[in-house]
Amino acid sequence: MSNKVSANTLLAKTSRFKRQPIYWVLSHAVGNLTDVNPYRAEFSAYLAKLESNGQLIASGPLLSLDGEFHEGDYAMLLNARDLEQAQSIAAADPWLQKGLRKNTVVPFLIGDGALYHLLSDR
Repeated sequence: MSNKVSANTLLAKTSRFKRQPIYWVLSHAVGNLTDVNPYRAEFSAYLAKLESNGQLIASGPLLSLDGEFHEGDYAMLLNARDLEQAQSIAAADPWLQKGLRKNTVVPFLIGDGALYHLLSDR
């Protein structure tokens, strides 16, 4: 029994999935939380540029499971034409470039929910 189903198989089985994936960037802190402080303005400018280009759908800090703490990790949801572009956008993260983050890019097919309808013209 296989634990994998191809994206094409998913798309063929239902029309509800968006044909173009969007991309999660999961960013994990490396080192001390305060290490990013000198670069906050540069990071904010990076996010503002992505938003003005229509590439940033959402971003924000990830909290601990109890919701009480931020331990340095954050996530971004990107509108990119393909995985290569999403990886390039993630690689331009100033905190990553300074060695303060490790980013993982994950394609995401939207099947249901409000975001599905908001992005229906993609």
